[in-house]
Amino acid sequence: MPGSLMKSTISLVMAAALACWWNAGHVMAAEPEVAISKDRIEISSFYHGTTITAEAFIPAGCQAALVVSSERKDHPLNQKGKVGPLWMNIGTATIKGAPETYFLFSSVDPLDSLAPGEVLEKHGLGYEALRAGVTVEHAQSQLDELFPEFLKLKEEAGLYRTSPSSINLEPTETGEKHLLAEIPIPANIPAGEYRVQLFCFNDREFSSNSSSKLTVVKVGLPEKVSALAFEHPAVYGILSILIAMAAGIFMGLIFGSKKKEPH
Repeated sequence: MPGSLMKSTISLVMAAALACWWNAGHVMAAEPEVAISKDRIEISSFYHGTTITAEAFIPAGCQAALVVSSERKDHPLNQKGKVGPLWMNIGTATIKGAPETYFLFSSVDPLDSLAPGEVLEKHGLGYEALRAGVTVEHAQSQLDELFPEFLKLKEEAGLYRTSPSSINLEPTETGEKHLLAEIPIPANIPAGEYRVQLFCFNDREFSSNSSSKLTVVKVGLPEKVSALAFEHPAVYGILSILIAMAAGIFMGLIFGSKKKEPH
């Protein structure tokens, strides 16, 4: 009996030790979490853009990419073509499945030094990955011709951006890297829900990812104008025309009075 009791005790101790080792291993293997300095941005009449920061602690051997993106949607585009000697609109096309806003930051340059192209495409990293996930409808041109124009329009509007070597990685005393990235949020960013996603890669292989939610809302006058445009588009259109006419008359009066002044 004493021998059986000792064997049972040893078995319990070994099981407890194994459980502790297992749990410790899982705690150490926890995926890096990305934290942002502000998870809600309010667009008021005085909003002219802002900058938020993203932080995380990642394994020492990792490089990283950070993506800020909105939901995918359809984007109507006017197609221009030559009719005789003139360039004019010849139709419309729709880019389907592209995000309204897409900001990509990485700790390396070029991007494909993070991972092979197929891995980047799988995780939606880079313009090539975006292009692989969209389609085009009602177009007289192919997607390969339209997508670069779409990217150009988005970049000119400040809603698409790729920023290589823009993530700062600093070693820590614990053996990890402290990740820090500054994310400029433009004045014209659309209201909505955004995801801030962190992707980690080790030896050009995907390691882990995590995400935080960012909410952008309109408040005050911008909110009322947006609601009017959505709920009463006809009234909004008439008011827009009247405001434009009033502005034109006002400017005409100013410049007209200056012309009449004696020299």
